[in-house]
Amino acid sequence: MNAYLSRKISLLSLLAAVMVVYVHAYNLYDAKTQVVSYRNESVFFLEQLVSQGLCRVAVPLFFVLSGYLFFQNFSGGISAFYSKIRKRTRTILIPYLLWSLLGFIAMWILNTYWLKSTDSPGELSFRDIADKILIHPVAYQLWFLRDLMILVLLSPLLYLLIYFTRWFPFLICTGLWMSRVEPLIIASQALCFFVLGASIALRSETLLLNVLTRRAWLLLIPLWVAVLLFKLVYFQESSEGSPFADVIHKTAILIGLPALWIAYDLVTLKRNYINTFLLWIGPGFAFFLFVFHEPTLSLIKKTAQAAMPDNAVTRLAQYVLAPVIVMLLAMVLSKAMQRYLPLVYRILTGSR
Repeated sequence: MNAYLSRKISLLSLLAAVMVVYVHAYNLYDAKTQVVSYRNESVFFLEQLVSQGLCRVAVPLFFVLSGYLFFQNFSGGISAFYSKIRKRTRTILIPYLLWSLLGFIAMWILNTYWLKSTDSPGELSFRDIADKILIHPVAYQLWFLRDLMILVLLSPLLYLLIYFTRWFPFLICTGLWMSRVEPLIIASQALCFFVLGASIALRSETLLLNVLTRRAWLLLIPLWVAVLLFKLVYFQESSEGSPFADVIHKTAILIGLPALWIAYDLVTLKRNYINTFLLWIGPGFAFFLFVFHEPTLSLIKKTAQAAMPDNAVTRLAQYVLAPVIVMLLAMVLSKAMQRYLPLVYRILTGSR
């Protein structure tokens, strides 16, 4: 991989991790009913546009990059699959299990000694504990790593389908995702965008090396925002209720991915401070921020909500500042571990 593409993937991965934090910073839902329980027009508009709109490209982008990196320069032999799967065991499966266990222990301690919750993990059966660590982690963002590992195990089948039918698997997977048809073991979103990344690597590898023109950016960015605003104006809640709103939401994601990819070239091209920052923060920080931010963010949000009066100003302050606090904590902890516990940090970040 050349330096341009490596730098671009590193920075966009970090941006996607920040976006995921802001998706989970959304604070207008009632935690139990998952229905919008607080309404102020300005706060609602901002949080819907950012968390339920712009930032929703983050996880699809992660899957696209994962599929691309898995199949980049791929020979297709049995030994190549063995090597790739073995490496992903270290970079995906082991961190998944460790962070899932840490999240479970953290929530056990909080529920038992601080929150005094009636849902204390101490009341769970062994089967329930195993489920919360292995299948449905307490740190819910880890579903990404779970589904990604399943896709890695399915990679020989995906390779054959893409090799012999080119872009047809991606079209089928996109249809499943758009129509809300969910496979038995993985999310259709995960399958769709991992297959997209794999298809680019196997069929059009040079596509990601192209630096597109300002004209393309001026077309895609306004179109992306326009689709999101259309959805926000005509469908006040999230896209889950209406099938048509869901199609609009997913169309925005399909437009937003290339728009974000192109925007990088306009914002960062020939800016050396980007390289300096990436070198300083370390190659594993985007992954560390992603796995660390929950349940840390939820704890900060609950603490702030309990300590502050409930009004538009405090809701907006919590929404903006809670992710900033989480990112600063992640940055400090990451740098400290890199200096004093480098082996532990490498294991927790999959040797990134």
